[in-house]
Amino acid sequence: MNSLGLTGDGAEIGVKQGQYSEYLLEHWRGSRLFSVDPWKEFSVSEYHDADNVAQREQDRNHQITVNRLARFGERSKILRMTSEEAARTIADDSLSFAYLDARHDYASVKEDIA
Repeated sequence: MNSLGLTGDGAEIGVKQGQYSEYLLEHWRGSRLFSVDPWKEFSVSEYHDADNVAQREQDRNHQITVNRLARFGERSKILRMTSEEAARTIADDSLSFAYLDARHDYASVKEDIA
């Protein structure tokens, strides 16, 4: 992304414990990274996946992410919300890139892209 000049704001959609957000912030020379994840337990009928863990584990993953990314200060903005909710808070055409790694079923990926 650096060599392509994608160094404005970026977003990672689907963060879990923040390892990739951390990697990006360490190596990417961009302005700010939005790390977007609702950290929310969904019903099995709504989302059947190994990453759909109990709310206690979701809250733990969120806290791990907050702790992991704190050292990046203003370059890191954690948004505890869905991609649809985040899209309403981030200005249109303001991102250099969006990395999608949230729910992996077809309908959810299509929703993230929209």
